[in-house]
Amino acid sequence: MTTILLVRHGESFWNRIGVYQGQIDIPLSDLGQIQAEAIADRLKSKHLDVIVSSPLRRAADTARKIARYHDCPFEVEPALAEIHHGVWQGLTAAEVKAQFTKLYETWTEHPAEATMPGTGGESVAEVQRRVVPAVDRLAQRYPTGRALIVGHDLPLKVILVSALGAGLSTLGHLSIENCALNVVKWDSKHTQLLALNRNEHLAGIRSNLKGQAL
Repeated sequence: MTTILLVRHGESFWNRIGVYQGQIDIPLSDLGQIQAEAIADRLKSKHLDVIVSSPLRRAADTARKIARYHDCPFEVEPALAEIHHGVWQGLTAAEVKAQFTKLYETWTEHPAEATMPGTGGESVAEVQRRVVPAVDRLAQRYPTGRALIVGHDLPLKVILVSALGAGLSTLGHLSIENCALNVVKWDSKHTQLLALNRNEHLAGIRSNLKGQAL
């Protein structure tokens, strides 16, 4: 089985102010840069066979900080991009709650039942259909190796619930901090969750998840 390390990107500027960013390409905040350095330092002595990043720069910049310590391929995988939040992108959580009250309640309480409104808006199931095959392809290429994926809140949660063999309805029970470490074992037939939201390296530099628009 492939050992896959999963890291959510460092805090972005819009994470910091509670704006839905989805697939808008927002850079890391100053704190996010520090968090990325912290996870890079934690992983610098780990052997990695490949580093794979979402194309969005908040993830790619986090991944590049980690990659400085590793002599292995660095790849960008479009399927790992964050969910497209449709017309919510660029709005604060308060604005979304006011304008889309019922859908916002569904999203926060039962995210698997929500589809993001407007052009490009995705459902959780649509994200699953692009993310899980990408992880399968990675595992097939490195069947006994160790890979690092640097991505986003929802795609990583989809990977984690898939590793647990759980349904998408369990997504709301997971919390993934910026630059926390998660680990799964993966092949196309068997999966295991080994570590969830390990954040010891983030002492004093953790983000406020309650203030983020997720």
